[in-house]
Amino acid sequence: MKKIPLFLILLLVFSTLLIAGCTQQKTIIITKNTTVLTAEPTAANSVNQTLANLENKTDQAIAKLENKTNQAIASLENKSLNL
Repeated sequence: MKKIPLFLILLLVFSTLLIAGCTQQKTIIITKNTTVLTAEPTAANSVNQTLANLENKTDQAIAKLENKTNQAIASLENKSLNL
């Protein structure tokens, strides 16, 4: 018989704490951090210089291949004429 009142008192305390915890208002502050990205002119100049260097190297490689191709064609022509 003593267990039922004790159980009801504990249930009342627990429910009171639960209701009190749920009714408290908590303020939530949301801050927005915004960052602005700016491109520096030196970065653009660096990219342009790199592209110019790559273009120059590509042109040189193409010229070498054309030269080797022309030499191979001339060599084949000489061989065919000697046959």
